Amino acid sequence: MQPGGHALRRRRRDRVEAGHRQYGWRRPTLGARPTSAVGAQCCRPGDVPGGAERMDPSDEGAGLEKPSLPPAGVIPLVDVGGPPVAGRPDPVEVWRPSLAAVLVMVLAVGFLAGTVGFMLGERRPSPTAVDVGFLQDMTDHHEQAIVMGKVLQTAEGTPEVRHYANEIVQSQSYEVAQMLTWLDGWGRDRGEEDRGAMVWMGHSFPVADMPGMATEADMTALQAADGRAADILFIQMMIAHHRGGIDMADFAKREAKDGRVRELAGRISKYQAVEIRELEATRSRLGLAS
Repeated sequence: MQPGGHALRRRRRDRVEAGHRQYGWRRPTLGARPTSAVGAQCCRPGDVPGGAERMDPSDEGAGLEKPSLPPAGVIPLVDVGGPPVAGRPDPVEVWRPSLAAVLVMVLAVGFLAGTVGFMLGERRPSPTAVDVGFLQDMTDHHEQAIVMGKVLQTAEGTPEVRHYANEIVQSQSYEVAQMLTWLDGWGRDRGEEDRGAMVWMGHSFPVADMPGMATEADMTALQAADGRAADILFIQMMIAHHRGGIDMADFAKREAKDGRVRELAGRISKYQAVEIRELEATRSRLGLAS
């Protein structure tokens, strides 16, 4: 036996006994659960590291009290918070508004809704004869310009003139849809074909005779033309068409009651005047004078 062997065994025994007294363990018995290489695997409430068994309180020297467990099916409450903080409400307390607060909120929402409705009503007055008549007549006026532009789209003319035709088709198609939408919102339609046009300006013409409208003969000639001849006819007819539309738009810009109609009329007047100047410059540059 190596020197000091007795002392080593004694120290080892003392440490084991100390562990028995402190933790209530006793030596593993036959059939105890083995431990893994990295530590104990405790799978039952009575299992403890190292395969040892929890010492029964009746064992001599245990000195441990058996903890009281809650009844089956009862989940114990765990206190995870501290004492309440002064001036801070309980986090689990649910805020419930008083009846007075609810009434105030309802009245505020009602007042806001009434104010918005009043403002919208101020911006959308009942349409006048000028509002309705301008939209109806300008719809017919625009539709003829769209037909003229589509004719030139298929003609083998100058690409530059065809570009203007494309722009007119797109912009005036959009404005027609806009005007019909407003009329529908007022419960009005686009008007009968045999109605008296421009009554809202103090006149009365058949729709086909409105200022700037091309005659049936002019439209037939444009459809039959091609190439350079189509460019010349298109520019000539569209300039006259725009001038008639500007007269109508200028009147509506001054006399219409609905702000949307005034804005649209001003836009038509402005941009058709610009297009007249561009068409005249193009005609001069390309030598398309009749």
